[in-house]
Amino acid sequence: MLNNFFTLKSQADFLNSILPGSEIAGISTHENNKIVLFFSNYSGKQYFLFISLERNFETLFLEDNFSNPKKNVYYFFESIYGKKIRSVKIKEYDRVIQFCMDDNKSLIFSAIPMKGNLFLVTDDVINDCFRDKNVYISRSISGLLGPGNSPDLNKPIESRDDLSKKLPFLGKFYSDDLFYALKQKDKTCLNLSEPEITNYINGLLTGRKYLVYVNADKIVCSLKELHSFSDAECFSYNDSNAMVRNCYYKSLSLSRKSDIKKNLLSGIDGKIIKLKRKIFNLKNNLDNSDDSENLKHFGDLILNNIHFIKKGSKVAEIEDFKSGNMVKIKLKENLSPAENAEYYYSKYKGFKNSVDILSSKIIKYEKDLEKLVLNREKILREDNQKTLSKMEKKTENIGNSETLPFRIFKLSDKFEVWVGKSSASNDLLTMKYARQYDLWFHVRGSSGSHTVLRLQDKNELPGKETIKTAASIAAYYSKARNGKNVPVAFCERKYVKKRKGMNQGAVVMEKEKVVFTDPKLPE
Repeated sequence: MLNNFFTLKSQADFLNSILPGSEIAGISTHENNKIVLFFSNYSGKQYFLFISLERNFETLFLEDNFSNPKKNVYYFFESIYGKKIRSVKIKEYDRVIQFCMDDNKSLIFSAIPMKGNLFLVTDDVINDCFRDKNVYISRSISGLLGPGNSPDLNKPIESRDDLSKKLPFLGKFYSDDLFYALKQKDKTCLNLSEPEITNYINGLLTGRKYLVYVNADKIVCSLKELHSFSDAECFSYNDSNAMVRNCYYKSLSLSRKSDIKKNLLSGIDGKIIKLKRKIFNLKNNLDNSDDSENLKHFGDLILNNIHFIKKGSKVAEIEDFKSGNMVKIKLKENLSPAENAEYYYSKYKGFKNSVDILSSKIIKYEKDLEKLVLNREKILREDNQKTLSKMEKKTENIGNSETLPFRIFKLSDKFEVWVGKSSASNDLLTMKYARQYDLWFHVRGSSGSHTVLRLQDKNELPGKETIKTAASIAAYYSKARNGKNVPVAFCERKYVKKRKGMNQGAVVMEKEKVVFTDPKLPE
């Protein structure tokens, strides 16, 4: 509705009551698809006209205050600086606003989607433009944008779709509103009369109200009450400019929230799909390992009948003491009966361990899946843009950290543990990524990965449990992984030195402390 003809018409009328007689003091852009026109009138009062060429947000309005940033500002159309605005008008039933000046010059703002632009025109010829100069300069503006529209009320309107096609300037929401009003009167578009259409249009042109409707997924400005938005929150303004300005910023905020949610949900949905696939495959593998008990049973049968089995046999035919039936058990010819029994026991243990590992992985992944689903629901419920932006930034940081050559463990919002994966990444972690106040850990008397406890705030020091957790991780990623009560030295990163000629990953520590801990990873 920001670029609806009636909205732009109300803005043209508003600007025509203020700008005539004002001089153009400058025209600039400092952001993609956004333009600011500076005006000053005879009394020295300044006006700042903001023009948006963003797709679906094409509009214009006066800002109360504005100052250009000091950098990356581009000024253009300098030839008309000092020229006075004589009038502001809009093309009949079209989304094109003209700022008329002397010498048959005009600034023409096109709010037509896909044709959004600001043109400098003399008579009917384009002298300059904001976008695509090489395409439009020297062309006819009327040939480019067309002659405008006028409603042909003599044509029969036979359906709701026909209403939109034959009166396109109404736009979706006004067409819906008119159609709703007809249904309330037990009428259809088939018997829509010319006076009813004329009265509706006149209400938008003369009996204006300045309203902004806000619901969960739409923000719409309107010059009359809209029946289809009767349940939405409604804001009323004193003039068209305030309506459009507030609708624009509210719409941008809603669009930004929608984009953030879409990005966050896209990332989470991808992870959910991967986790579900992993769980499915693990459960399949678990189902296939259900016969592991048979392996142990075969070992038992071989031992129970060891004196009846000869070495070198390929098969042993034995009575199953459980069922009473004869069963055939394959044997390895090069193994003795006792070794064949041990072979089946060994396979049983392997499968048993595999079952335990698969089961623990399934439990872990199902917990991870539950967290992702809860997080997804939290994102869907969240309506505060600042909170969503923080969530997005946090996700970006996690995404960036996943590309780093380190293992990263998030202990809390304030502390993370980073662990090198190789000699090269150890050096990279210690000498480039670790900050001077981070804590650096390494197992004493054994080789292992460089481990850094990263602090979000250098003034907020970690507690004993956090230090012990970081030390446990350092011990886990060392050759002392299978030990108990492993000594781990730590100090501030600024006391870790790499002297000239040292091998990759080799450093020396100063002012270290020692903590004893068992090697393990945080749950």
